Amino acid sequence: MATIRNAANRVLSGKIGDITYYISNGQQVARQALNNSNYGATASRSDAQQVRRVKWANLVNFYKLSKSWMKKAYESKEGKQSDYNKFMQLNVNNARVALTRSEAVQGACIIDGFQITQGTIAPVEITKVGNIWRSSLLLGGLTIDENTTIAQFTNAIVSNNTNVEEGMQLSFVSYQQYVDGLGIARAICTFYEVTLSTTSTDLLRDYLPAFCSQVNGGYLATNDNISLGGFTWILSNQKNGKVFVSSQSLVPNNSALLTQYSSAAQLAIAIDSYGVTDEVVLSPLSRNAQERVTPPLYISTLELDGTPYAANEYFGSLSLLSGKAGEVTLSTSTELTVTSVIAYSTSAGTQVSGTGITKTGNVISFTFGTTSASSNLARVVVTMSDGTELEVPFATSSGEGGGGGGF
Repeated sequence: MATIRNAANRVLSGKIGDITYYISNGQQVARQALNNSNYGATASRSDAQQVRRVKWANLVNFYKLSKSWMKKAYESKEGKQSDYNKFMQLNVNNARVALTRSEAVQGACIIDGFQITQGTIAPVEITKVGNIWRSSLLLGGLTIDENTTIAQFTNAIVSNNTNVEEGMQLSFVSYQQYVDGLGIARAICTFYEVTLSTTSTDLLRDYLPAFCSQVNGGYLATNDNISLGGFTWILSNQKNGKVFVSSQSLVPNNSALLTQYSSAAQLAIAIDSYGVTDEVVLSPLSRNAQERVTPPLYISTLELDGTPYAANEYFGSLSLLSGKAGEVTLSTSTELTVTSVIAYSTSAGTQVSGTGITKTGNVISFTFGTTSASSNLARVVVTMSDGTELEVPFATSSGEGGGGGGF
């Protein structure tokens, strides 16, 4: 089943940089420390320390988003090492995303190829084939549709993979990346899981939805409707009270945001946001030595027949889009043209395109075609002439929210 986490709605406590978070009288409070040797105009941290600080925040925000399902993600930890410390140990040396102090405070999160599990079960390898992603889990001659049972799926996956056995759990964790109306990059985590059983008559897609339970070339695969962000499959098992997992890293598929936030220009801006002013003008890390940074491009607002829709709002059946006039406002004007506007549903290959697309300044206007598809709207994607995809995600059911989930 699925569980969802949104970093925008988390309660924060503890410290990031010189900002301390706590709860007072039921309200979230952020307190900034006075300048000292590490922050502000008198900061004396080395370049390496400054770089580490601005790249640390993205890892912290990602862990806050993910910690509810990561409680058994690591088979072996040193002494009383926490899951958080293990996650940081595995990922801090490869961190490349730099957040400004304001972005860190507001819970910004850029999905990257984080290692999210570590264990002794053979990992699920993932390869891109055209517009889909194919796992290394072989299914033989099985075809999966809405009537496929867990028993049928289990028989196929167990008989074709030596590292898979009945009783294991197969999970799919998906991170949906989006930029909110204030320009803050955020993510939603959705966790799906199914326990392999040769006797279960439950329908597989009640547990693993269509976008992550396709067959390609005889292997378990996604469809071409995977959301921008990151994802992976995970195998886990429990024996004698101990949980075993496959070692997995996320497969990021949000190249535009990831490229922007891992650039040298973004690093300089992030360091500068902490008030470090004693930089050398020609230093490689100097903001003054960088070209003027192009403002980030994202969807500020989306309106359908004059009604505004926010990210992660529930819309309903794709068929309700038929003939609706759409208007997208971009965060900034751009010389790029619009290649396409497509609304995708939760079902594989089900979509409807915008027609009569025009762009005036930073406003894109279009009208959706006609469709009778009953599956729910999952996302609207605007593709620019340089290949950049701008996305507004929608809740796929009216009851989406938090819950359990995990191994």
